[in-house]
Amino acid sequence: MNVLPYHHPDDKQFSLVFVTDDRTAFEDRLQEERDRDDIDVKDLTDDVDGNTRYVVFTDTHQPANPILSFDDKQELRQWLRSEFDDNLPVINAIYTYFDELRSTKRERGDPLEAYKQNELEKIPEILNSVEWRQTVPEVGAELLSEFILAHPMPNTNHRTAIVLLDRYFQSFDNDVTIPDTGETGEWYDWASNYVEDSKRLLTLRRRHRIFRYAKKLGYDTIKRKDDVLIRLEEYDIDRNDAFKHFEAKHLARTERFVQTVLEKTDATHLGDVKDDGKSAFVDRL
Repeated sequence: MNVLPYHHPDDKQFSLVFVTDDRTAFEDRLQEERDRDDIDVKDLTDDVDGNTRYVVFTDTHQPANPILSFDDKQELRQWLRSEFDDNLPVINAIYTYFDELRSTKRERGDPLEAYKQNELEKIPEILNSVEWRQTVPEVGAELLSEFILAHPMPNTNHRTAIVLLDRYFQSFDNDVTIPDTGETGEWYDWASNYVEDSKRLLTLRRRHRIFRYAKKLGYDTIKRKDDVLIRLEEYDIDRNDAFKHFEAKHLARTERFVQTVLEKTDATHLGDVKDDGKSAFVDRL
């Protein structure tokens, strides 16, 4: 098995941006990335069946994030209201959960790493991209899938998205509660399988062009952090509509997960309930 790491083996903050068998092209790309002020660069020389491969990884600098710097909760709420008034209940629920998780991990001596900027401005876009007034499972699946694809949080996007799904279900039946999925490495099997599949499809959607070329260079497997493997022969990465294809695959996988959630939480009665729209959901929150 010829494995191409998606994250640099020595620092998981660095992710794959380029792979080649051409040393000149490698050196040119490396210099191009080093000339940028907003990123750090690492490289790797690899061997595939006796042939040398050159790999480039980058990590984007994280500018100061105003939402992570508020010490006063009232000041934070005023800022949230000024920025996201129409969607404030949803924004507040999401950020409150994220802040609680961050505080808990800090108290345990395991601070939450930020892999990217906090992009709460994406959440109204997520809500607007969902086709509301379908059945509750259909809307829930779109809400979960769109949140994960948009990745608005600096970390724990899957856990945060599942909490949002939980709040959505509870807005119809307060007795429905999705079990806590736990810390990294402690997911329930039924949730862990979904999260790993989701990460594969998310990565394929984002990097299918690089993976297509990596496959030609002899790689058959991509390895993400947490040992999540993407076996390229199992996916149609050569199609022209790969971005939309993997987006659709992600929604289909999420729909199956939502059905599992309803079964695990004894909430299959929500299967035939008709959603009453985004505004109604926001009002209930």
